[in-house]
Amino acid sequence: MQRQILTLVVSLAAMVAAAQVSIDYSVGLLCNAGKGNFAPYYIASNSGGVATSASSGLLRAGAFIPMDYNRRFSFAAGIDLVGGAAKGVDYLTDNGTVSLKPSSFFIQQAYAEIKYRRVFLSVGMKERNSFLHNPRLSSGDFVEGNNARPIPQVRLGFIDFVDVPFTNYWLQIQAEYSFGKSTDSKWLRNHICSRNNLGLTTGWFYSYKRFFFRSDPAMPFSVTVGMQNAVQIGGDYTYLYYGYVENPVAKKLKLTFKSFLHTIIPSSGNAPGNAEYYDGNSIGSWDFLARYRLPSGNCIKAYFQFPFEDGSGIGKLNGFDGVYGIEYSSESRSAVSGAVFEYIDFRNQSGPLHYAAGMVTGAAGLGSATGADDYYNNFQYNGYMHHGMAIGSPFIKSTIYNTDGYMRIADNRIVGFHFGLSGYLSQKVDYRALFSYRRSLGTPIVPAVERRTDASMLLEANCRDIFTSGLSLNAKIAFDSGSLYGDNFGAMIGINYSGNLSFGK
Repeated sequence: MQRQILTLVVSLAAMVAAAQVSIDYSVGLLCNAGKGNFAPYYIASNSGGVATSASSGLLRAGAFIPMDYNRRFSFAAGIDLVGGAAKGVDYLTDNGTVSLKPSSFFIQQAYAEIKYRRVFLSVGMKERNSFLHNPRLSSGDFVEGNNARPIPQVRLGFIDFVDVPFTNYWLQIQAEYSFGKSTDSKWLRNHICSRNNLGLTTGWFYSYKRFFFRSDPAMPFSVTVGMQNAVQIGGDYTYLYYGYVENPVAKKLKLTFKSFLHTIIPSSGNAPGNAEYYDGNSIGSWDFLARYRLPSGNCIKAYFQFPFEDGSGIGKLNGFDGVYGIEYSSESRSAVSGAVFEYIDFRNQSGPLHYAAGMVTGAAGLGSATGADDYYNNFQYNGYMHHGMAIGSPFIKSTIYNTDGYMRIADNRIVGFHFGLSGYLSQKVDYRALFSYRRSLGTPIVPAVERRTDASMLLEANCRDIFTSGLSLNAKIAFDSGSLYGDNFGAMIGINYSGNLSFGK
């Protein structure tokens, strides 16, 4: 699939070679080193899953044709390559304890896009940030962010918010739908320890959709409300009973046209016996954001995300669970140009026990499933992950950290807070500081015997146009302390050169 996407991008470049094209390019070197099994949380997280090892040296090069939003019809394309060496981590696998390293070369991004008026079509792998959250300062979007390696997909939607007809510009709408396929089958097979798991699902498909309404953004006060939903569906499922394979062919999860339609409108799948459940591993959130623009142009935002896995979460039966945040942003390059504080609580999960009347013959009671929502986990899928990193918020511990070969989420009943601060020390130097604390109670299915905690911090400085235009230097220092991620300390230095080339008439 990666070769097909690369061929598509090259073909598009050849098609537009005779037209006037502007290409942004960049070449950079990333080097990090530290103490611990992994790079500190804030170096590894919300960075596309590029650098997760405690020590690595990576060369990254990319070329991008940007979208011209001022034209009725426009196109864009990009290719982003990463190669280098990284320190391995010892994992317990079916072959014993093995030191596993990230790939020495991989395609991080390869995509082609077209736009007509306000509608776009995108094909390929592309890093995508949260639609509502600040990508530099937030802890991350619960449903979809830039924490994991991109998934190859086809995505259709509106470029931005568009006016709803007959509302006199006071109401806007934004919507997207995508469908793609994972590329982490080899990663899962290499990292899993069968005797610690009940199943392995590879070759799964991914679908994402969102639907948002926004009041007039030209007004000082504006509100955005909507819903996001993502699903893992299909794939090859092997049921494991204490390490033994049982009927692997009979457990194949076929992707049919009917199940594909269920990614658009979630519906019950073909469950055995009296049980009923929706197709795939479904993740979603109710989202709300209120923004107030001060006379100076600075903005204050308040927002929340209410997570859901099934009907109980959609009906907000999961108590106070959610991501609650407030953000300040400045129009000018000041000492404090941005600040975010978030409180994250995923402890309720609709109660400790999973129950639905239809699960037991002759039972009476609620007609829908409640309890033990088990965020990001599913009985048929190895967590809401791609190459071991959470597709949504990294605040829930990713499976890449499970060195015992357990390929499911071990810590999703999390409570804690996150703080981010950014600003400018001069016209060429900016900084970022992040801090978080969290406490884990395990999962609803497997509660933690002992409390697991983590405190993480990052200090980052970025200097642009050093010595010459386009040359930048980035430096990061970060640490983790506690029993959740272990004690990790690390530093990263990055040097990057970027520029622009123009071709055609």
